[in-house]
Amino acid sequence: VIDMPSIDEDAILDLYRTGKPIFIVEQNNGYLWPNFRKVLFAKESFIDTQNLFPVNLTNSDGIHYVHSGTYSELVSHYGLNATRLSEKILKTLKK
Repeated sequence: VIDMPSIDEDAILDLYRTGKPIFIVEQNNGYLWPNFRKVLFAKESFIDTQNLFPVNLTNSDGIHYVHSGTYSELVSHYGLNATRLSEKILKTLKK
């Protein structure tokens, strides 16, 4: 787990080059995910996306709409609480 409050190109490249699955989890509309990709495409000659998994509030259409609710209700709804996130990660890794 790495907390990345800003874009750290060296950390992104180091993570990617491990070849391990990387889950980019953020409680917003996906700021880190496009920047993660931007760094990789600028610095790597070939990008294998098989081990890159964004988890944020955007849906498959790229739309970000947050419903009303408590913080706990919202993170649960969007799969960002500990239980739902760990379930998603385990399910993804078993594929």
